[in-house]
Amino acid sequence: MTSFPTTVGLPFGGVEDAFVAKFNGGGLGAIAHARFLGGSGADGGYDIVLDAGGVPYLTGITASATDFPTTPGVLQTANGGGGFDDAFVTKLGTDLSLTYSTYLGGTAGDAGASIAVGASGNAYVTGSTFSSIGFPLSAPFQGFHSGAPADAFVTQLNATGNALVYSSYLGGTGTDRGWGIATDSTGNAYVTGSTQSSGAPPAGFPLASPYQGTYNGLADAFVTKVGIGPPPAVGGIAEAPDLLALRRDSGSNTGAGAMIALAIFGAVSLAGGAAAAVARKRS
Repeated sequence: MTSFPTTVGLPFGGVEDAFVAKFNGGGLGAIAHARFLGGSGADGGYDIVLDAGGVPYLTGITASATDFPTTPGVLQTANGGGGFDDAFVTKLGTDLSLTYSTYLGGTAGDAGASIAVGASGNAYVTGSTFSSIGFPLSAPFQGFHSGAPADAFVTQLNATGNALVYSSYLGGTGTDRGWGIATDSTGNAYVTGSTQSSGAPPAGFPLASPYQGTYNGLADAFVTKVGIGPPPAVGGIAEAPDLLALRRDSGSNTGAGAMIALAIFGAVSLAGGAAAAVARKRS
């Protein structure tokens, strides 16, 4: 693959690569920098965020078992095992060179869906994991996979990408997926996604101070606030108006929170649809 206009990084890796492009000017002007991001398997970028200095952070999914671009000393330099996809977390320079890049996953399929960056440079990631074994955990508020096909996860990496601040499963006995994450100025994380976990915890979705405490449809949306502080508060649910269903009028509709944002005054805004912010390029 030679037609895509890259300026930095490795050539096209194989089946499918993520790519990142930076444009000059305030709109889609000339390409300043562009790169592939992938190995010999199918890799896709699902979200991108810029810090205050314009430094990009990315997350997505990689099926490249050993050759997805990583950097020395990071949290996880190889696929978690089992021959399945892993999530990845990558920080680039303003010229799109690698600052750090790490796998994030266990022995089954994992995918990063959304990423945020805090004032300290820590990366906050959510997505979905099928891995009941091997998914990286640290100070979890839920230290076990619920046994359903997929749980959501919430992970905070330190500023250099070589250690976890916290990492936890988030889900019940149905299928749960994290689709959006944001952080405030003090480091609290706000996560949204979809849940099919009915009933009371531990079978149901984890709740704390819920706005809506009952499951109302084929799939409900959820909103969870994850607090900060020394263990056990690190990674603990500080406030969670979970299962904030987008449709609650009958039991036959589905809801899925896909985007979440914080206003300056701290209110949470939730939307039900999102497109991938980092595009995928096929061979």
